[in-house]
Amino acid sequence: VKNFNEEFEQELYKLLYVQLHSMGLLAGNIDEEFQNLSPKNIRDEYKNWLKGAIIFLEESDYFGSKNKRSMTPGDTGISHSNAWNNWHIKKQQWSKYEEFSAFIFLVEETLKHLPEILSGRIQATDIIFPKSSMHLVEGIYKGNIIADYFNTLLSHSVLQYLEQRVSIDPKARIRILEIGAGTGGTTKILLETLKKYKKNISEYCYTDMSKAFLMHGETVYGPDNSFLTYKIFNVE
Repeated sequence: VKNFNEEFEQELYKLLYVQLHSMGLLAGNIDEEFQNLSPKNIRDEYKNWLKGAIIFLEESDYFGSKNKRSMTPGDTGISHSNAWNNWHIKKQQWSKYEEFSAFIFLVEETLKHLPEILSGRIQATDIIFPKSSMHLVEGIYKGNIIADYFNTLLSHSVLQYLEQRVSIDPKARIRILEIGAGTGGTTKILLETLKKYKKNISEYCYTDMSKAFLMHGETVYGPDNSFLTYKIFNVE
């Protein structure tokens, strides 16, 4: 897994570099570009994202030194075609890591369309949720070793709380608010935990910023859990 993470990050930065360079966003002095990013190249709402991306590339030494931040693909030995060819070769090698396949395919799709997203020709959500489908993101939140591990830890904490609460008041009516439920990766595990205490659950409020997620949650989890409610909620 450690080898995968290192290789994945290395190839990811290569793709990020060549995609940004293909838009002319890494030519010249980067500090000046931060002040004068052209609206025709990138939409205003993505300028802070671009600054963050360049900082990641800088920390990975893609600009040679912090005083010379105007490298070209030729300077780094990375070409657009080579970067993508290497990615596809590595992707075949990574197929043995099934638990990371969702990350690989999501990153590939978003980076492939990055110039179109940053320029505003297409919406990022159209790529991440093609035709309103959740299939690209579902595997990020469940069915992989990292998400399942932390979701299981959370379910243990919730179970411990429920046991203590019900031991004090067997008729307790409990309301639960999940913020950023998304595709329900955490919800699925928590609903299994709640089965034992179903009679004590007054409401489990499934929230997110997107109505598409709420509709997904209602379709997938609603039929077996009458206490579920669904609301738009922005924690900010």
